[in-house]
Amino acid sequence: MIKHSQYYTSDEIASLMVRCMSKKDVDSVMDLGAGNGALTNAAKKKWKYANYIVADIDESNCNCLSGQGFDSRNIDCYSPDLDKKLGISYNSVDIGICNPPYETLENNIFIKRLIEQAQLQMNHKEKFVSSDLLFLAYNLLFLKPQGLLGIIVPYSIMTGRNYSLIRQSLIGNYYIERVIELPERSFSYTEAKTGILIIRKEKSNGRKTKLNAVIENCRLSESIIVPSSQLVLRMDYSYHKWKKN
Repeated sequence: MIKHSQYYTSDEIASLMVRCMSKKDVDSVMDLGAGNGALTNAAKKKWKYANYIVADIDESNCNCLSGQGFDSRNIDCYSPDLDKKLGISYNSVDIGICNPPYETLENNIFIKRLIEQAQLQMNHKEKFVSSDLLFLAYNLLFLKPQGLLGIIVPYSIMTGRNYSLIRQSLIGNYYIERVIELPERSFSYTEAKTGILIIRKEKSNGRKTKLNAVIENCRLSESIIVPSSQLVLRMDYSYHKWKKN
């Protein structure tokens, strides 16, 4: 049974995501909705001496993470005052890693304001939003300027027509360094297709984005390099490979 709509990250996917995040001099790493700690443990192997801010809504997960040596906080990350509950301010974290839960939330005033505060745009007439947008916005807000986020997102954010405003605002306000398309069944108990976005909290300034797909044995495909502006329609490797060919 899946609690809190959490689909845990495998060690292989966690290791691959962290490996693709290039940042030195890391003092702080944040994992909201840390689950069983796959991402946190992968990050710990790379950034051994960083301070880890780890939170999850499930008390059993927090107990497990505490047993692994992390100061985990049993917090509902949907909270409007998450910064106060975590005891940290916006623009203060070097690295964000996140595999958010996937739930449908009412698109209320709090969520609309949070998304706007993170310099993201969406159709305000939508009655419901997916919870991953809330986690995306929070992570971007907590990152320092030039900070780096690795986040697992549903395929709809990468390709869906309803998310074109989100993609456009991401491209306009941040630098999407890399997009990694994950295969179906990458997570237990779901066949939903997903991908990884690696986002730096700074303008792209004309830099291009690297696209990959995960192939057999959790290896990366050959890269496709595209201008960020071409990601508004679709971000996925499959589409851009087809377009290139």
